Amino acid sequence: MTGGLAAALREAGVEPGGAVGVLLRRGPWSVAAVEGIWRAGCAYVPLDPELPAERLRYMARQARLACVLTDAATAAAADGLAPVLLNTGAVVPDADGPRHRPHPRELAHVIFTSGSTGRPKAVGVEHAALASHVAAARERLGITPADRVLAFASFSFDASLDQVLPALTTGARVVIRPDEPWLPTQVPEIVQRHGLTVVNVPPTYWAELTLSLDRRLAAGLRGLRLLVLGGESVPPDTLAAWRAAVPHVRVCNAYGPTETTVTATTYDADDPPAHTVPIGRPLGERRVYVVDGDGEPVPVGVGGELLIGGTEVARGYLGMPALTADRFVPDPFGPPGGRLYRTGDIVRWTASGELEFLGRRDDQVKIRGFRIEL
Repeated sequence: MTGGLAAALREAGVEPGGAVGVLLRRGPWSVAAVEGIWRAGCAYVPLDPELPAERLRYMARQARLACVLTDAATAAAADGLAPVLLNTGAVVPDADGPRHRPHPRELAHVIFTSGSTGRPKAVGVEHAALASHVAAARERLGITPADRVLAFASFSFDASLDQVLPALTTGARVVIRPDEPWLPTQVPEIVQRHGLTVVNVPPTYWAELTLSLDRRLAAGLRGLRLLVLGGESVPPDTLAAWRAAVPHVRVCNAYGPTETTVTATTYDADDPPAHTVPIGRPLGERRVYVVDGDGEPVPVGVGGELLIGGTEVARGYLGMPALTADRFVPDPFGPPGGRLYRTGDIVRWTASGELEFLGRRDDQVKIRGFRIEL
């Protein structure tokens, strides 16, 4: 599938370096498209078929799409989004298809996020950043070939990459959720049916599951070894209820803006904290700083803005140089040429060396992982 897609993109005239939108219903092609696009030397741009047509057109312009990959259900919605439309039904397998070896600074993917303007911004992430992140996530989460990992998130979210790439690059199996949503109470039966060992879901969804857990439902989670939560704050009381019901499951609280390549910090919640579930410590090669309004580091226990640097920092916002310069700033603490992303999140260090999330420096809120401007 992937070699055939790479060949089809080249045959359609899509040049290496071009941006390829993926407008597909959930299924095997949702994953195969990523590798096929990279094999052709292009950048992967996920598009959600549920988005309004006007939003899709805006995203297509921002990303300067050279091609959109569709299927039978989405072909009509892709009309006019790019010069080339390619239907997966027309792709012929080709094991000898192109195998582009990307330069570390080439764009790997473009993910849209609303951010501080309220309009979706095209965040460009390079191959070096993504490769560094995936390697670190594999190690921190302990992914092995024996794992079965649930691909739960929308493929338009960068969280989907966390649920797919560490697994596939390790040799683990990925189980893709269908388009139809699952009720949280269905999760234990699904975990049992597919032998899932790793599940990553938003805290709001997980909280509904936790509130419904009785002895019968909890029994369905016996095979689960790791729960990853991300996108919102984790309520301590809900975490305590979960730990009481399924104490054998490792719980990892993950935090990270799209601009720093998916997950930037993690915290293993072995014991429910009294008041706040920390967001933990840096993942991979990231460097984190907590600073005051003058950009100076603050002491332990004092709130300040979180700045994130390191290999995993994104290239910036495509087509928005002024905004990129405002949010991606020179790193005065690290090696020459380094950059920091100003998250806008207010955090503090704990005495044990963990980060705690306190709030925002603006009016932005998150609802089920979506950034919303009030």
